[in-house]
Amino acid sequence: MKNKNSITRLILLSLSLFIIIGNSFSQEISLKASGFLNDGLKLKAEKKCETAIELYKKALAINPVYREALYETGWCYNEMGKYPEAVTFLTKAKKEWPDAPKVYLELGYANYQLKNDDDAIMHYSKCLELDDEYSLAYKYLGDLYYSRQEYAKALDNFKLYIIHAEKITSPLFYYKKGYCENEQGKFDDAIISLKKSLELKNDEPKCFDELGYAYYKINDAENAIIQYNKSIALKPKSHVPYLGIGDVQRILKKNTDEGLINYLKAAEINPESKKAYYSAGWCYNNKQQYLTALGYLKKAIALDKDYKAGLTEIGYSYYSLGEYQNAISNFEKSISLDAKNILPHYYAGLCYLAMKNKAEVLKKISILEELKSPYAEKLKTKLDTL
Repeated sequence: MKNKNSITRLILLSLSLFIIIGNSFSQEISLKASGFLNDGLKLKAEKKCETAIELYKKALAINPVYREALYETGWCYNEMGKYPEAVTFLTKAKKEWPDAPKVYLELGYANYQLKNDDDAIMHYSKCLELDDEYSLAYKYLGDLYYSRQEYAKALDNFKLYIIHAEKITSPLFYYKKGYCENEQGKFDDAIISLKKSLELKNDEPKCFDELGYAYYKINDAENAIIQYNKSIALKPKSHVPYLGIGDVQRILKKNTDEGLINYLKAAEINPESKKAYYSAGWCYNNKQQYLTALGYLKKAIALDKDYKAGLTEIGYSYYSLGEYQNAISNFEKSISLDAKNILPHYYAGLCYLAMKNKAEVLKKISILEELKSPYAEKLKTKLDTL
C-alpha cells in the first residue's frame, strides 16, 4: 500500500513539475512576443514603420493570433500606403479582436484608399457602433462622402467630428467643410470655415478661391475680388480666380467689359476651360458681337458636346444672326439634356415666331405654361402681334 501511495505521489509531483515548466515556458514565449511588439511600438513612434513591421512579424511567428501585433502591422501598412497588405492583417485582427473600434477604423481607411467605398462605410459605421464618440470615424466618413460629391452627408459627418474631436489643426478639414457648405448654399457658414482654414495655413490658393466664391454668392463683390486677387498672387497661372473675378464683374457689377477681360485671361491660362469660352461668348453676345461669340461658344461645346448652357448660348447667337434653324437645333439639344430648362424653350419659340410658324410657337407656349414660367405670357403677347 505504501508503495502504491509513493508511486501516486511521484506521478502527481511529476505532473506538477511538468505543468510548472510548461507554464514557465509559455510565459517566456509570451514575454518574448510582447518584447517584439513593444520594440516595434517604439519604432512606430519614431515613424520607422517598415522596421517595426519586421518586429511585429517576429511576434506573430511566436503567436499567430496575437491581436495587438496583427493590428499594429495593419496600421503600419496603412501608414506606408500598402493597403492590400493592411486589409490582410486587419481582417485577421478583427477576427481576434471583434470589439476593438480602432481595428474597424483602420479597415475602413484601407478600403477607402482601395476605392472599396461600401466596405469602408461598413467598417466606419461598425467603429461608431462600438464607440459613437470615435471622432476620426466621423472625419473619415466625411472625407469619403466628400470624394463622392455627396456634400450633405459629408457635412453631417464633419460637424460630428467637430463635436467629438479634442482639437482640430487641419486646414484641409476646414477647407473641405467650407467647400461642402458652399455646395449646400450655406455661404455664411462657408466663410467661417474657410477663414478658419486660412488661420491655420494662409497660403492656399484654392481656399481663397472658395472664399471668394462664398462672398460672390452673398453679393459681396469687393470682398470676393479681394480673395480672388490673393489667390492670383499665390498662383498666377491658375485660371480659377480669373473666372471668379469675371463672374463678379459680369453678374454683380454688370460690367461686361471687365468680365470679358478676366474670362479671356482664364482661357489663355487654361485652353481646356469650357466655362472660360462660354462666359467670353456670353459677353460677346451681350455686346452684340455675335460672330465673335460663336467662335468662343463653339470652343466650349467642342470641349463638352452636352454643355447645356453653351448650347443655349450658341443658339442665342444664331437666333440673333437670323440663322433660325441652327438656333433651333442647338436649343433642342439643350432641351434634350434638360426638358425643364426655360430659356431654350422660350428662344426656340422666338425663332418659330420669326419664321411665322404659329403652330410651333403655340407648342412652346404650352410647354412654358406647364413649367409655370412667366415667359409663356411674354411669348403669347409676341404671338398676338404676328
